[in-house]
Amino acid sequence: MTDACCDFIVTDLTVRGRTYTAACLYEGKHLTDLRLEKKDTVSRTGQIVVGVVENIAANIGGAFVRIGRDERAFLPDRRPSVRGSSRLIVRLTKDAFGIKQCTCTDKLEIAGRYCVAVEDRKGFSFSSKLDKATKEQLKAKLNPSLAEACGILIRTAAATAAPTDIEREIRALSEQLRLVRERAAGAPVGTILYQPEPFYVRMLNDMRRKPDRIRSDIPLAAKLTGGDYYEDPTISLSGLKGLECDIGKLTQRRVWLRSGAFLIFDRTEALTAIDVNTGKCEKGRRAADTYRTVNDEALDEIARQIRLRNLSGMILVDFLKMPDRQAEAALLEKARALFRQESYHTEAVDITRLGLMEIIREKREPALEDILRD
Repeated sequence: MTDACCDFIVTDLTVRGRTYTAACLYEGKHLTDLRLEKKDTVSRTGQIVVGVVENIAANIGGAFVRIGRDERAFLPDRRPSVRGSSRLIVRLTKDAFGIKQCTCTDKLEIAGRYCVAVEDRKGFSFSSKLDKATKEQLKAKLNPSLAEACGILIRTAAATAAPTDIEREIRALSEQLRLVRERAAGAPVGTILYQPEPFYVRMLNDMRRKPDRIRSDIPLAAKLTGGDYYEDPTISLSGLKGLECDIGKLTQRRVWLRSGAFLIFDRTEALTAIDVNTGKCEKGRRAADTYRTVNDEALDEIARQIRLRNLSGMILVDFLKMPDRQAEAALLEKARALFRQESYHTEAVDITRLGLMEIIREKREPALEDILRD
């Protein structure tokens, strides 16, 4: 986060003739995070549902679970205990998209802002993004008996929270997890045992610290996020921020940088390729210094674009030719530091012999381009 005011907004807007609910974070005038959901479609990710195993797909290491009359989810599982006709309580982990069915797991958990209650585990565990000293401080402050009924994963937002607030949330999540099992007894297949909060609340919970200001022109969203209700009739909230324009830029293949250099984004089924070009950037006295400066600027924007476009899977970046191995190593280390701050697991793996940076990012939802195209 920068020193600029962090403004989190939730609003409805129309793009290409379709209405969406958008949740986004602005740092000053700079859009730094974005999620869209169609108004006529609600994500099932995070739901806990009663299911039944319909068939085992041993060749792909999993099973197909019926979670409704005509709905099925894929359960990646190689354990022999999962058999046909087995009744399971599953948590949906990814929505169906295109020809792909949704996916699920029988490892149940319920997330809040400060922690996650996890079934079939006991004791406290901590986010890997928390440093050792913070972990020890939190562990000393929290009552160990609170993690006896189920496991408790402490999230990064807990670092600045009051222990009483964390413990209050632990009790609430543990009770929700207990009620899930209680409600499951005798419930028919397809019964939703737990419905997570709307996507914009979960997005807010994923942030390391609460934004300076939260606003929405949707009454329910304002209430659920604890934000201010925006009701200026002269200009919409999305218009105030220029959100439609920002989204339009995120669908463009070319992205210009301040230096005059530009990025090219190309998505395929297998990967996303990003090419860094000098463009209108004038070389200084030494080309090596120019390339280093452009690559550094490009990396900052690439990290932002990956987040905003919600790119996932394998991402290859062709940076400008590095002047030496030391500069290459510094760029890779900066990338790793940037991606450690992301809420979605993102990792700069390496730089190949051909000079391509390999990045992997977990997939939870479709990319922005796919949501707008579907």
